[in-house]
Amino acid sequence: MTFENFCALYLEHQRTYNRPSSVESCHTTLRILQRYYGDDLEVAELRPQHLHAFVAERRKTVEPVTVNKDLRVFKALLNWAVEVGYLGEMPFKVKMLRAPKKRELTPLSRTDIRKLISKAKGYQKILIHLGAVTGMRLGEMLSLRWEDIDFEGGLVTVQSENAKSHQQRSIPLGEKSLLLLREYRLRCPFNADSDLVFANRDGCRHLRSNVSRRLKKAWQDAGLYQEGVPTSHGLRHAAASSMLAAGADIESVREVLGRSTVLTTQLYCHSSDEQKRKAVGSLGL
Repeated sequence: MTFENFCALYLEHQRTYNRPSSVESCHTTLRILQRYYGDDLEVAELRPQHLHAFVAERRKTVEPVTVNKDLRVFKALLNWAVEVGYLGEMPFKVKMLRAPKKRELTPLSRTDIRKLISKAKGYQKILIHLGAVTGMRLGEMLSLRWEDIDFEGGLVTVQSENAKSHQQRSIPLGEKSLLLLREYRLRCPFNADSDLVFANRDGCRHLRSNVSRRLKKAWQDAGLYQEGVPTSHGLRHAAASSMLAAGADIESVREVLGRSTVLTTQLYCHSSDEQKRKAVGSLGL
């Protein structure tokens, strides 16, 4: 079987078992691999030099952290080829590149959020607001349907099939968020209960990569973009930091964010200089 045809089979396998956002990310890498290897290479012909040449070519245009994302998909693809019998064994070991450590995020302030919203366009304004107040992941927001929003109860529900944790969760919404969503629904051509909240012009789900690119533009225009830091992750940090600073307990924040453990939620804990002064001053010594 050709590598190109096997990639198509693997993508169908991914669609069966994974969330839309994960499938989209996988599809992006598979397209890159298919373009590079063409339609003549057989899966059984894969050799270490094929991997080395691909990595060398990718490093000319993207950072090591991006190459590593591609390599993780490549490795999973080869493992599946062995699992289903297209390969007798792994043709080579896939090693990750040495990449710089992630930069520490500076939590966005309320002023920053307002600036971002002013620079964004159309539905992106609602996405930024919703991300900043609920901490939902970008893929979770793009998968929302109007029936997931309880306007009477003031709740938005992330369905289990769209959640990274594969667990359904409900997040409270404030009056301002509900008002923005009501107004947006009135303007939206796709506003039936079963329609996507953030549908494209065909009523289908936006490609995450396209939305990320447009959000990046808003961050850049607002002077808030940090190289190597996903924009939607910045909103998630802002939501968590705001909740914790307002006195919410970490277990409640964990449930709102859909994190698996309190330990991973603690990654969002940031203390301002003022908060540190208050903590030290409370000792009374």
